[in-house]
Amino acid sequence: MRRFLIRFFINAAAIGVIVSGILPGIRITGNTLPTLVVVALIFGLINTLIKPIVQLLTCPVILLTMGLFMFIINGALLYATAFISGLVSQNVGVGGTLQIDNLLWAILGSIIVTAVSLVLERLMGVNEPRVVIKRVDIKQVTERTRRQLDADWDRSVNQFGDDIIDPKTGKPR
Repeated sequence: MRRFLIRFFINAAAIGVIVSGILPGIRITGNTLPTLVVVALIFGLINTLIKPIVQLLTCPVILLTMGLFMFIINGALLYATAFISGLVSQNVGVGGTLQIDNLLWAILGSIIVTAVSLVLERLMGVNEPRVVIKRVDIKQVTERTRRQLDADWDRSVNQFGDDIIDPKTGKPR
């Protein structure tokens, strides 16, 4: 849940950057803060649910273009976010929409969203590995094993006495 909230705020901040006036072709109309929250939710859902399917279907094109087609995919998904925010605004009455003039502005906006998201994810440690590697010194392991072996030896000597090894064969009796 924590990671979801952090990603939500990162999406909201990234979209806030692109609608702040950096790109004149992308803007939020109406009530800004509630619209930004709704747009961030829509953008997060699209990236979670639709983006993997689109990437799978366009995998050969992505490979042929050495990943450059991802810019077009990200722009199209941002454009879809604007379209869905318009539908939500009409049906739910949030009060504002994300408006993008054309696909080129959407592609430029997606590049900025990606850059801002990468920086914020790195600063907040969202993509840190979950596996904690425990470092154990070999010396500690061998000392622990040595102590156990010595204790086993002492127990067998106390149980069987001094003649637990056959002097002729060198094997235990």
